[in-house]
Amino acid sequence: MRPFMIALMLAVLSPSQAAEPDKNKIHQYYDHVFPHIVFGAMEWKTTFFFFNPTRGTEEFLLKFYADDGQPMRVPCLGGMYETVDVTLPPMGSTSFETDYRPEVPSSWGWAEMASTPYSFGPPGDVQGLAIFRQRVPGRNDVEATVPTDGPYGNTKFLVFDNANGFVMGVALANPSSWDTMKVQVHFYGQNGALFHEEEFYMGPLAHTAFALPDRFPQSANRKGTVVFESWEASVFGAAVLGLRFSPNGSFTSVHPWDESVW
Repeated sequence: MRPFMIALMLAVLSPSQAAEPDKNKIHQYYDHVFPHIVFGAMEWKTTFFFFNPTRGTEEFLLKFYADDGQPMRVPCLGGMYETVDVTLPPMGSTSFETDYRPEVPSSWGWAEMASTPYSFGPPGDVQGLAIFRQRVPGRNDVEATVPTDGPYGNTKFLVFDNANGFVMGVALANPSSWDTMKVQVHFYGQNGALFHEEEFYMGPLAHTAFALPDRFPQSANRKGTVVFESWEASVFGAAVLGLRFSPNGSFTSVHPWDESVW
């Protein structure tokens, strides 16, 4: 297994592994999530950027979650935080990044942009992106820009290339705080022919990430499109992100299309 892909080699969560949701908790409404973040081990760093294009002040919470859906403490801004409160003036922007700390192991999860208890709707107008940076001794740092993904589409399409030494990594997050999500996966070759299908489950607020040919060996040494259909999770669909790794160790993000293209 390639060292630079260690942050993506995770097992799919079953419902029995997922954290029991708090049924009395009112879910925060939001528009954008980061399906994957990574930090730690003096190797990985995630930098967040936010911009408010409106004429009013916007406030939101950036909330971090681990694979099991529990709040995750992230080293940033000189401390360890499960939530960061962000306030942006009109046309204002801000950025911050996770800290390199030798005592923090390589870790991963996801993040949501949630409304505050004092706001009346999701921070839908605020724009956000993240940048993953990998630092490996003896070579230049490698970076990739990671867009946010909206959770309101139940079908996401992702092109993949697992041929000639390239590997596609995929991260998914269930943005619902109360529903277990069934994810149906459909693989199509470049000729449009369906060649594999299966399904798995993700608990409330759960996250998973994997190298596509490791989780689905049928996709090894092939190119095509994978479709993720997520159901049984209220109005929410899975948030999805692709990361394409090249044989020379570099990587880039691949943003999915949603069901509006179908």
